[in-house]
Order: sequence, then structure tokens, then C-alpha cells
Amino acid sequence: MLIEHSLEALTPNERRRLSWLSSRDTITRDVLVELDRVLASATFSRVHSAARQLLSFVVGMKLIGKDDYVKETTIAMRVFHEAPDYDSSQSSRVRMAAGDLRRRLERYYRVEGQVDPLMIAFKPASYVPTFGVAPVTISVSSFVSWEATPQTTHLGRTLAAEVALGIHRVYGSRVQIASGAASGCRFQLRGAFGRSSDAVTIVVALADHVARRVVRWIIVKRRRDNVLGACNAIGRAVGRCAVRAGRRRQ
Repeated sequence: MLIEHSLEALTPNERRRLSWLSSRDTITRDVLVELDRVLASATFSRVHSAARQLLSFVVGMKLIGKDDYVKETTIAMRVFHEAPDYDSSQSSRVRMAAGDLRRRLERYYRVEGQVDPLMIAFKPASYVPTFGVAPVTISVSSFVSWEATPQTTHLGRTLAAEVALGIHRVYGSRVQIASGAASGCRFQLRGAFGRSSDAVTIVVALADHVARRVVRWIIVKRRRDNVLGACNAIGRAVGRCAVRAGRRRQ
């Protein structure tokens, strides 16, 4: 855990406080485990030690309740060992390091950390980290028709968009949706459909790239005038399955 790392940027009292909290508070302990997981990843394997200290410092200060100390000048002095008269208007060192850290974290959660139970992130223009449940990511491809015509191609895109909207209506920010075969998404949703004189049949498959298998098949047949209702039902079922699977670290 974090307390086992050499944290030069934290004072001995701050390290003791963090150690005490981690032994008694589940959230603190879980965040420190996530921090260790991030720092041990390939994404962070070749970063400068100061960048690792930056992430550890801001996370540690947040956990011990010293958010107000997480400012550019404090980071400059305690992480990068700048002089007390550090002038942020004359140097962009901290801002550049923080920007690189944000991008590296985003890259980590797109690839290695896409099944992590927690997420460490930063709000724009802030050095204070936030901790939250990592959203489930699903790429939704345009549905394929059993009859290949220009009209059915348009309908396939519409059906996929309506299913994605159905997921969003129920799960909101807990599920992030990308269009097409987006890389970095844990789940991929593909669908096919066919039409008869009075009904539409939709078949979808939800694949989990981590488990390397299809985790849910859904087949729905509805009257043509209730296709949107079918898409909403599919969206709810897909979202529920993805969220449940996303809680399990493979």
C-alpha cells in the first residue's frame, strides 16, 4: 500500500496519519490499493520519480483531509523541491507535470485499468484528485440488417443509437458509451435485425473483452410501432449486465 512507498513529499506526521486512517477506514484503504495498482502498471513504469511522487502526494493529502494544501506552489516546493519564492507565473513546470499526469491516468483507465473497481481522476484546472467508482465502458456498433439495403443501413444506426440511449437513461455516468468498435472499451455490443410485414426482430450480443466471451444474448421481437420500446428494454438489460460484470475484477 501507499504507506509502504517512500513518500518524500509527505511529512512523517502526514505519513503516520495516513497509516492510521488506512488501518481503520475502508475507503482510504481501497484508494491506496488503487494507487498502488496504478503506480505498478506499465503505463507508469517509465515515468520520472517526481511524477509518481506528484500522484502519491496529492492522493495522500486528499485522504488525510488537507485538500487546501494541494496548490501549485505547495506541489512545487514539496514534490519538485523548488525554492519558497517559487513564482508560478515564471514557471510552468507543475502545470505541465499535472497535465501529463492527467493524460497518463486517462490512458491507464482506457487500457490497463478498465476493470479497476475505483478510479482516480482530476477535475479540470484542479490539482485535487477525486475518487469514484470507475464507469463501465461499452462500444455500440451499428446494427446489421438481414436485408442489406440503404434503408436498413439507416435503421441499423438508429436502433443502435436508441439502445445506447436506453442504457444512458437508466445508468447515466455509470456507463460510458462509444460509437463503433472503439478501442479501450471493456464491452462491445453488436446487433442484427430483421423485418416482417408487422414486426421487427432484434438480436444483440454483449461481449466482454476481459473475460473473452459473450456474456449476454438478447432476442426481442416487437411490433413495428413498438421498436423504440424494444430498444429501451434491450438497453436496460445490457446496462444491468455490464454493470454487474464490471464489478467483478477478472
